[in-house]
Amino acid sequence: MHEQVKKYADEGNIKGLKYIFVDALDVDPTFEKYREDFHYCKGLNLFEPNRELSPKKQNSSDWNMEYWKALKLDLLENLSEERLQHMREVATVIYADKIARKKETQSAPKEIKPEPAVKVPSAPTNVDATAKTSANEKQEREPEVKKRIVESESIQQTQTINKTHRVVTGMRTVPKKADGTLPIAAIAGVAIAALILLMFLRK
Repeated sequence: MHEQVKKYADEGNIKGLKYIFVDALDVDPTFEKYREDFHYCKGLNLFEPNRELSPKKQNSSDWNMEYWKALKLDLLENLSEERLQHMREVATVIYADKIARKKETQSAPKEIKPEPAVKVPSAPTNVDATAKTSANEKQEREPEVKKRIVESESIQQTQTINKTHRVVTGMRTVPKKADGTLPIAAIAGVAIAALILLMFLRK
């Protein structure tokens, strides 16, 4: 039941009820939404005695919008149960299309769309995560490892060449000082070795 109808009915406000019922059939030509309101007002004897105003047309073929407007004006002057009942019959003709569409909407089965399945991504296990991390670190370190291997092989080759040179020449590598010159002890040693060699050759 509409709260406004109950309020006017409890207050005995016939004028307020007239303005509600005059538009009720425009809103709902089936009068389903106002059926309870109608019986409530009838139970409180709020309908007025019927008075003849505009000529009542019995033939439904004469029920048109012009006749409908005349009935609404009469209802505003005389809220009678008989007039409201006649208007309910006329509304079924005036608003036939609207009533048919409403019935189709109510009878049509509602399509229930299945909810899409929610796929929850599985969290990677610790083993997988560790394996992936190790593989990534290995790939990142690979260029550096190769570089160090090449440098190590180059150093070994240089050392091998130096050792071979010393063996062939029979000379001992004399470390140089920081300024690039040979120490005095090394020069003296070379001079003594040269003198001994000359003395040996003279004999």
